[in-house]
Amino acid sequence: MHEAGDFFPYDPYLDMFIAYHPQFTEPDVGEMWHKTIKGLLESKCPVFVTGFHEQNLSKNFEYLVENFNDDMDVIFDNEKNLFGSTKWELNDLNPQEVFQYNQRLFGIRGKRYHAVHKN
Repeated sequence: MHEAGDFFPYDPYLDMFIAYHPQFTEPDVGEMWHKTIKGLLESKCPVFVTGFHEQNLSKNFEYLVENFNDDMDVIFDNEKNLFGSTKWELNDLNPQEVFQYNQRLFGIRGKRYHAVHKN
């Protein structure tokens, strides 16, 4: 949709994107996410990413830093989401793991450059 320009022009002051538990590093969707993230960063709008727990979100954040560090600004680092779910869920594939939806959160946006450089 980004490439088609359906939502263009973006307003970085009014528009934002949220990626709920995106799993950027999963092999099945990695290539799709790589292309999508480029478009999100080009929009210069804030992008908020949620995760199940700190390790999950850290893995996604590290992926972004490794692949897009030169193209993004970090709005805020991995922190607890005050509006995250309070209900504990059980992982069906691993019953030893419990989590809460949207427990952690970080924010990024496409890099902005200042029009005037200070000397």
